[in-house]
Amino acid sequence: MALNPNLILGPQPELDPNIPQLDPNLPKQPSPPPQSDPLLPFLKQVDQSSGGFKKEKIWLNSGALINLTSSGTPKSNHISFTIADRSDLTSRQYGNLFSSFNYPITNAQKIKFTGTTFANGGYSDTAFSGVGNQNKIVVIDIPKNQYGELIDGKSIKLVVPSGGTTISLYSSYFNDPIAILDPDSLFSDPQPQSNEFGQPNQDNPSNVSFLFSNALSARTSNPNSDSTKSWATGNGVLRPFDKGGKFLANFRDDNSASKKKDLILGVCYLDKGFITIHDPVIVQELEKQYGSGGFTKTGTTNATISFKSFTTEFVQHLVLIGDLNEFNVSTNPTAEDVYGVGMINNTNNDPVYITSGGLYNSKNELIGIFKTSEPIPKSKNNVVVLDVKITI
Repeated sequence: MALNPNLILGPQPELDPNIPQLDPNLPKQPSPPPQSDPLLPFLKQVDQSSGGFKKEKIWLNSGALINLTSSGTPKSNHISFTIADRSDLTSRQYGNLFSSFNYPITNAQKIKFTGTTFANGGYSDTAFSGVGNQNKIVVIDIPKNQYGELIDGKSIKLVVPSGGTTISLYSSYFNDPIAILDPDSLFSDPQPQSNEFGQPNQDNPSNVSFLFSNALSARTSNPNSDSTKSWATGNGVLRPFDKGGKFLANFRDDNSASKKKDLILGVCYLDKGFITIHDPVIVQELEKQYGSGGFTKTGTTNATISFKSFTTEFVQHLVLIGDLNEFNVSTNPTAEDVYGVGMINNTNNDPVYITSGGLYNSKNELIGIFKTSEPIPKSKNNVVVLDVKITI
């Protein structure tokens, strides 16, 4: 005889005489019938084509350029300028910013940029070589409320005053090692040496991009060392490298192609909202316009900046399908007032609209409500497909 797998063998615990026990001879009471769920006729499974959660980039300002200036109120809506001087790190303000932005301070750090070649682990023969011998940098602060998770490193245009006129600077990436990749899909510079200034993460190679200018082409050269080409090419275009003809920069001299390295004039810290300028010509001009120390706007020409920015959201798209002859009867009280319960008086076949719905879990508990952006007609001759986006 087989043993009952639910039978407990061995000594059994004694029953507490103080606790009343059920009479085993009483007939067993039947289980209560399951409660009917009034929602069941209206519930429908989410379509299998719905995907799981994924990351989506949400562009600020609907993907258009964000434009800011250096003057006006409130300050939270305008860029500001600060000067840092590494020649006196004890008494002058802001000298610590050199270290904060990974600029060289010690002699060993300076030599890495000015006296050590790239082949030997330095940058003296690269686009970074001009960084090491500058004692002053200007730090531009973009208010936090004006950008999102990251500034698009290929979209930046900065215009600064200079002797009654202006100098325009444009951001770009270096062309090696991304010659065979799509630079439009990148939001920061992919060059491994860019990590000297930035900090890579899973989504962005370096979190920095670099500034160049036609106005100072004697040092930076025009794109591809061609005076007929401009760093402004492709500015503001959705895919600036592919569709706008934007140019990549040269990290080192290419004698075989007659191309010179493009010295960087500044660094854009894309996830922090800061831009540094170390080019001595621009720094000197900004000191004339705004005064030394912590800059206060006194010049007659505004500085301006434009860029694109985005945030990342975790979303899930749920595909909800209303088939033929399904959900074509409204329970809206106002509709019932006009057409009667069950729309029995809808002799004109006026269309019923799906305007909202609920999302339920496996326990039929309401966990969310969605509304359609506009009424969607529902009749016997069409199928309604709703793409509902859930964001966490």
